[in-house]
Amino acid sequence: MKKIKQNLKNDAQLIIEAGLKALDPKDIVRDIDFDKLLTTPEVKSSETSGVFSNRFNNIYLIGSGKGSSALAYEIINKVPQIKKGIVIDIKNFHKKSNLKSKIPALSLSNGLNLKFLHGTHPLPSDINIKATKKIENICKKARKNDLVIAIICGGTSALLSDPINPLKKTRQIYDRLLKSGASIRQINTVRRHIDRVKNGGLAKIAKPAKIIALYVSDVPGNIISAFGSGPFVADKSTNLDAKKILRKYGIDGDIRFTHEVKSLDASRAVVKHIIIAENDIALAAMRNKAQKLDYKTKIIAEDLTGKSKVVAEKLIKMCPKSTALIAAGETEVDVASGHGQGGRNTHLAANALSYLKPDMAFASIATDGMDHSDAAGAIIDIETCKKIKSKKIDHKKHLKNFDSYNLFKKTDDLYFTGHLPVNVADIYLVLRKD
Repeated sequence: MKKIKQNLKNDAQLIIEAGLKALDPKDIVRDIDFDKLLTTPEVKSSETSGVFSNRFNNIYLIGSGKGSSALAYEIINKVPQIKKGIVIDIKNFHKKSNLKSKIPALSLSNGLNLKFLHGTHPLPSDINIKATKKIENICKKARKNDLVIAIICGGTSALLSDPINPLKKTRQIYDRLLKSGASIRQINTVRRHIDRVKNGGLAKIAKPAKIIALYVSDVPGNIISAFGSGPFVADKSTNLDAKKILRKYGIDGDIRFTHEVKSLDASRAVVKHIIIAENDIALAAMRNKAQKLDYKTKIIAEDLTGKSKVVAEKLIKMCPKSTALIAAGETEVDVASGHGQGGRNTHLAANALSYLKPDMAFASIATDGMDHSDAAGAIIDIETCKKIKSKKIDHKKHLKNFDSYNLFKKTDDLYFTGHLPVNVADIYLVLRKD
């Protein structure tokens, strides 16, 4: 093995960049075989001639979540039969759209009318609800011989929203849950039972049309019903489960719940669920890059969860010398009221400072480029610790105040990418030299 480069932070940045570049929407959509997805015992692939042939009267495209607009643009180029669609994203990644407009539209020569709508995250808004109503209207129009292609990405639980309670109350519920330390699973359980389009709600609206649901996974374990709180499939949770979670975190009052969904077998018969991107794509690219830089590599997890401090200690202690330790997941952060600036990734890096060894670099990065700030996360090394000491920065105070962004702003260790179109949870890297 060649001698490992001494500038670990530079190597860490190269490895992280390789992982993010692997999540190119064009590459993801290129690998989707729509004809194969639609092949059934009644319709063999040998009987099709080109994408979809004449098998549908109408093909609609709907999408929601971070980066769904970029994927939608690639899909309409691959499936020219699509004539109408609505996509709600936190930012419009369509390169030809007018980003200054809240509701830009694209009309191409083939008669396509595709609207890109910008919503809010992590709390729903009136903009989100209006956009969701437009998506519902498309699903209502779909008939038995029609096809609905749905893109579901991270952030859909907030963006695709048609709450049964008033918007103000709904926002209060979610805001309190987010700040209480509730897990994302608990929050989404509540969402499923107070929103019309979740927990299989959108599948019921689109029935009996054929539906292909394409998922970009940011959920540990790749649980289909967890993506976007399940617009096309129900889970086993009940209203009682949601009520117990609300009581646990002291949230009460006059809260309405949806009708219980016991079975969606009829809807499932017309839905195909396909995961088109997950974090293993990024992790494999990171591993390949690390090997080219002459590191041994070890991928330890694709669904790492747990308290931030525990995860930071675990990652650092598990990394042997001459190794790039690679993982992905989502840590849990208990956020106090009046907290500072930053997200899961900068907070994890701030916790890692207590365990970081002189021969290590540590990176924690959000794959959508936005760690609840304009930074994707942070990449740190022993020089970070030296700067904290020389500048007399109280890093524990920053941790206590959940102000990790400003901590790493002072040390110049924030990692910026801008908005990225594909979100597959967070990626982690520990580098250790020989």
